[in-house]
Amino acid sequence: MDDRLGLVTQSALPRQYEEADLLKRMAKTFSAPRSVLTIALRDVIVEEIERGVWGTADVENVLRLDGVVQSRRLMSEVGETFTSSQVASRMGVSRQAVNEAKKRGALLAFVLPLGRGDRYPVWQFEGEQVRPWIRQLIELLGNGFPVLSFLMASRASLDNHRYWDRALSGEPLVIEQMIAQAKRAGDAAV
Repeated sequence: MDDRLGLVTQSALPRQYEEADLLKRMAKTFSAPRSVLTIALRDVIVEEIERGVWGTADVENVLRLDGVVQSRRLMSEVGETFTSSQVASRMGVSRQAVNEAKKRGALLAFVLPLGRGDRYPVWQFEGEQVRPWIRQLIELLGNGFPVLSFLMASRASLDNHRYWDRALSGEPLVIEQMIAQAKRAGDAAV
């Protein structure tokens, strides 16, 4: 595990590392579904907490690491992103203006765990302008990962496509359906 994340070192928990190595080898050998490995890992963590071997900090580190993994997965789906400086340059404004636009919900931005600074998906722009439906989604769902998760989820109603795939086409009917779904999702989240 990565000591930069504040995680326990291999010498502190040798048996757990042996078990983790065994789980990794099993996953590779038997192509175990991720859910099986998640359940096994959860059970090991619960046992160690109950035995008093793991404390709150250990659990927080595992959750932080899981957040990093999930963020990397989402980042691979989101694609290229801009920094605040790159957005400022593209839009012809200051970095402070970019930050204010983000706070107003006019720009989609997110921060990765262990990352520094906001990231702005490139696809939210049409030339120097932000696609109009971005602001609507932010108002309905909240900025950052809530909008990204909504856009990147495969949907049965779209024949297992994502709103992101369809919305970038700019088709008004698709945008209208997407906003209606976001309203329902936003209402359910309250």
